[in-house]
Amino acid sequence: MAAYGSAGQFDDLERWGRYITATNHLTEDPKFQLPAAMAAVHAMIAYGSAGRFADLERWGVTLTCNADRFPMGREIQMRMARAAVNAIHHYASARKFDELKQWEAAINVTASRFSDDCEIQLEFSKAAVTGIAHYGSAHMFDDLNRWGKALTATFHRFAMDHKIGLRMAKGAVNAINAYGSVQQFHDLELWGASLRAVADRFPQAREIQRIVVDGAVRAIYHYGSAQKSDGLDRWKPIAFSAIRRSDATTDFINSVIGSAAGLAEKSSPAAAALFDILNDYWPGFLIAFSDGSHVPLCLLPWPQRRAGTHQDREALTKAHGFASRLFSGTITIPPAEAAPLLRELWLLRMYLPDRGDALVPHLAASELQDLVAEAARDPWRSPGAST
Repeated sequence: MAAYGSAGQFDDLERWGRYITATNHLTEDPKFQLPAAMAAVHAMIAYGSAGRFADLERWGVTLTCNADRFPMGREIQMRMARAAVNAIHHYASARKFDELKQWEAAINVTASRFSDDCEIQLEFSKAAVTGIAHYGSAHMFDDLNRWGKALTATFHRFAMDHKIGLRMAKGAVNAINAYGSVQQFHDLELWGASLRAVADRFPQAREIQRIVVDGAVRAIYHYGSAQKSDGLDRWKPIAFSAIRRSDATTDFINSVIGSAAGLAEKSSPAAAALFDILNDYWPGFLIAFSDGSHVPLCLLPWPQRRAGTHQDREALTKAHGFASRLFSGTITIPPAEAAPLLRELWLLRMYLPDRGDALVPHLAASELQDLVAEAARDPWRSPGAST
């Protein structure tokens, strides 16, 4: 049934579903009812993905009847929880909040029956993360807080469970973003405290630490947009600590760089704060110039660039690719390739904004030429990096 559902072959899905559930009423043994519960879950996933909510609900009735017949049948209740998570996801994405709340009630019943079952509580936590995200984007903060309290209680009951901790971190980031979007900074900080608690509880969990970085970047963006320097100062060390704990890979650092590049056009204070964090983590990330200004190399050719020719765009692509490799900490390209690409940056300086942009001032030709020469002398070190 899962294969037919993934392929959108609903006639075949229904044929197998009828076959599996045909004898559903003949036995009271939950082991023999499990295949029918699994069939209902597969059907609900397929119909939810296709946006066919009436069919999702039809199979939901089948599953709910099974779950009600065997309230303490753990495997059937697990399928009920997974189906509820799936339904909540699809209804939330479609902004069908009334139907979503019906499935919230269903998973609450299952979770209360198995309050000490870590796997079922993990499914409940997944539902909470989805609820927080979508209620937050709709600015339905009472509903967000209802899920938030439930998620926090689950997190505290399973204090050392990494997977539930991961969901707590994701839920906190969703709430931080929701409250930041409406500049409710008191509530943002309450969720910030929850996020820091997860980070401190799992200091070696890289995936959790990277979620913390995401939350910090979002908080920095919202504080920067509101021109609140106290919030920026509070969140910069949180982001720095999480980047360090995450044992950040080049790809991850580049994703943070990408976030900073995106912020530059929306919130210069936020972008500047993020670059401060990266410069602390990675000395030499910012290139200093003789007039006291400093330039993030990854932004050099990109922001607010005027329209150029196809050849110019190719040069920009090459230059940006080179910049990304510089940030790996170890340049792995020979001087013959490094110098021409840095020259492309120099040639493209005409596309940079005027000196009034504090992030990317207009550069003197001699300074970029010196940068080219430095790369040619020592290709295994980032330009401007301390030795």
